Amino acid sequence: MTKGAETYKYKIYWSPDSRKILWADKRLRLRYVNVRTGNITEIDKSEAWEFGHYSWSPNSMWIVYAKYELEMMDKIYLYSLKDKKSYEMTDDWYNSSNPTFSSDGKFVFFTSNRDFDPICGRTEWNHAYQDMSRIYLITLAKSTDSPFKYRSDEVEVKKKEKTRKQDAEKAQSKKDTEEQDAEKPQAKDDAAKKKKNEKIKVDIDGIKDRITVLPVAVSNYYNLNSVGDCLYYNRKGSKDKKAQLRLFDLKEQKETELGQFSGYEISADQKKMLVVLDGKYAIIDLPKAKIEIEETLNLSAMEVRLDKKAEWRQIFNECWRQMREFFYVPNLHGVGWEAMRKHYEPLVKYVNHRGDLTYIIGEMVGELNMGHTYVGDGEYPKPKRIKTGLLGAKVERDAKSGYYKIGKILRGQNCDKTLRSPLTEIGVDASTGDYILAVNGKSTADVDNIYELLLNKAGKQVTLTLNSKPAKKGSRHVIVVPTDNEEKLYYYEGVQTNIEKVNKATNGKVGYVHVPDMGRYGLNEFVKYFYPQIRKKALIIDVRGNGGGNVSPMLDGGYLRKPEFSRYDLEGRKWIIEGYGVEPDIYVDNDPAKEYAGIDQQLNKAIEVILQELKTKEKKIPPLPPYPVK
Repeated sequence: MTKGAETYKYKIYWSPDSRKILWADKRLRLRYVNVRTGNITEIDKSEAWEFGHYSWSPNSMWIVYAKYELEMMDKIYLYSLKDKKSYEMTDDWYNSSNPTFSSDGKFVFFTSNRDFDPICGRTEWNHAYQDMSRIYLITLAKSTDSPFKYRSDEVEVKKKEKTRKQDAEKAQSKKDTEEQDAEKPQAKDDAAKKKKNEKIKVDIDGIKDRITVLPVAVSNYYNLNSVGDCLYYNRKGSKDKKAQLRLFDLKEQKETELGQFSGYEISADQKKMLVVLDGKYAIIDLPKAKIEIEETLNLSAMEVRLDKKAEWRQIFNECWRQMREFFYVPNLHGVGWEAMRKHYEPLVKYVNHRGDLTYIIGEMVGELNMGHTYVGDGEYPKPKRIKTGLLGAKVERDAKSGYYKIGKILRGQNCDKTLRSPLTEIGVDASTGDYILAVNGKSTADVDNIYELLLNKAGKQVTLTLNSKPAKKGSRHVIVVPTDNEEKLYYYEGVQTNIEKVNKATNGKVGYVHVPDMGRYGLNEFVKYFYPQIRKKALIIDVRGNGGGNVSPMLDGGYLRKPEFSRYDLEGRKWIIEGYGVEPDIYVDNDPAKEYAGIDQQLNKAIEVILQELKTKEKKIPPLPPYPVK
């Protein structure tokens, strides 16, 4: 495993007998190695995506894994080390994942999306599926009963045959057994080892029909682990505010919520559990009831001797390797990637600041001539930022009086905290054209810049002295709470201005929607403005300045964005859109000087074209037909 590292390896698991190691890799392979001989066996290779879920059987002779399929739903497979063959355990109809063996080797547990209960959207009469998953199990042998098999409801009445003497003899026998076990720990260990090495019976015939579901709620389940009669797992469904750790007791047929833990690990001897909650860790006895954390691990003394030069070399090499392995096409656009490494690597020894390293990596990945290849952030000295209070307005100095004047108040939506415009809030008496004579009693005419008086005032009450003229007489005091960011206010102002422009130019016939990015924010902005204008005769959809819309963390907290997939045309002839975009039907270059002056030539052209098309393509909603008589 440590030689000829041609690609990235994932999730390395020792076999229970400590003789083999199992892993998956970026080349879409699932493999294991014989530790003694070094021989590597390839279990399976995917054509669709990497293997992410797989586990050993208790006797180390079987491997269960989930496989992403190219033209069907993801399935669970069972691999026999003896036969060197894989067998399907689930069918093509439902996505299945997270397989794991029961600790006695009789079952395979897994999750599968087999519940269909859609919700309807509030913006459209359309459906969406959220929680679809439950936990299922497969009995490996035909002779193995389901833990949920039907039981007789007849009551068997027994005679009271037990006597006090028999009870005492039983108690003494139990005590003697416990004492013998305590005196013979090696025998106990040998028994456990023998049980682990027991042969697991598997009947492939009819295995897809031996699936049953655990009586748990429909949700999203992952991280399944079996210990004795108990199955531990995480749950995080649409109705769960936080991830939950739960267990299901097969013997008692009861589910128990253990707590809101986002992750856990069970020790090799299955006696202890490591849990994490809000970034803190605790080691506890294997739980059977609600977990109460009394003490967490003290990690404050964990220190590392850091060689930044060595770390920067590692980050450089890692970024180069990430692009080599994860770039959406293996030929890396024909760029000699090894040559690029040799070209830029000598510069790394001259790096004295993380920003230098970021620049070098950025230049290297830029050689690929591809979008979505960003690099940034990382560990470097970050001074405490003191936020300046911003009024949500354009202010300018009056040359004659020296006071500052409100040139324009940015519009906002004060019911939304992210769009709060301080000077427009309820009770704030401020208007465009007002002079700001003082901030907290200090004259604005006596400072070089008004923002000196607003330093460290973001989110704090500030008293402005305002007047419609540059004079103290007749002035008024207004209390405002400045914001620390006006970006969204300027964006909102720009969108509203364009809506009004389009509305006025088309007599209300045409609507305007701007999509700022392709993430959650952009989707929300689209929905916010699309549906209220859906009855317009036409819409102008503006995607200029769109921020796009996935990130690999680096060693020191920095990030590297790498394009892992793209799209091609319907004929399968060429890759499209990425790095080129959509060919415009009409070319309009905005003149920078006119754009700065507020003249948007592109939007003006869009209005012109859409008005022309409305002359021949305008549609009307037809009136109601006559009411039917039946």
